[in-house]
Amino acid sequence: ADAIAKALSNQNYQKAQSHATPIYEFTFQGQKCAATSVAGHLFSLNFTKEYQPWSTDEEKLFQKGHTETELSKGAGNILGQLKSLVNNYQKIVLALDNDREGENICFEII
Repeated sequence: ADAIAKALSNQNYQKAQSHATPIYEFTFQGQKCAATSVAGHLFSLNFTKEYQPWSTDEEKLFQKGHTETELSKGAGNILGQLKSLVNNYQKIVLALDNDREGENICFEII
């Protein structure tokens, strides 16, 4: 996030107060922007309790409706920070890994 803020702001940015991951504020093309990051996945996708035992029939695992999404441990502060950023900035830049996991995290945030 720091490197992105430096590049987009021509090194004219400020580090903002944060309770989760660093936030870098800057102006880009006349718009108030922020760059930040997350620390891992915000949500986890799990099978419902009845389908968690190892003895579960594998074919049933592929049927729709046997999974649930829950907030990952420690992700509450980051999620709160992202919600705050959405309300206070015109543009938000997320510094995510350029791979499948980074893409997955991006869609969790969206």
